[in-house]
Amino acid sequence: MPVRPRLAPLLAALALLAAGCGGSDDRGGATTDAQAERATYVQQLGRAQETLDRTFRRIGARIRRGASAQEIGRSLSASAEALDDAAEHFEEIDAPRDAQAAHAQLVAGLRELADEFSRSAADVRKGEIEAVADRLRRLPRSSGARKVDRATQRLARSGYARAG
Repeated sequence: MPVRPRLAPLLAALALLAAGCGGSDDRGGATTDAQAERATYVQQLGRAQETLDRTFRRIGARIRRGASAQEIGRSLSASAEALDDAAEHFEEIDAPRDAQAAHAQLVAGLRELADEFSRSAADVRKGEIEAVADRLRRLPRSSGARKVDRATQRLARSGYARAG
């Protein structure tokens, strides 16, 4: 049975992650220390988001080209690693006080999503493709995805990032 038709949920999940992790909202003209801190934080978030977006575009392209379970498993492992790396990068960012709670929620969501991708890669190695397809269909509603979405919305409302 070909695996390729089951890739749609993974590609949708990657699109969700790429769109849902925020972006930058450069308000420019920072004149106070608080404004400078805010501008620096937005720039750091934007750079981290760009790195994550590039990673998922590369992974998505690999998945679209490959059809074997082994290739999908490698891509899922790469996705998990990219999410872990993104979480580490975001953890290194010094969030302003009013963004710390949302920032911590964003990091926690990325870590949970990395775990989901790791479990999916392990299921592929065990030949449990249906389990992977099911997990990836549920991914946009998973705890990790909801945390990332809520965090980016909170950051957007606080003027730190654009939602979606």
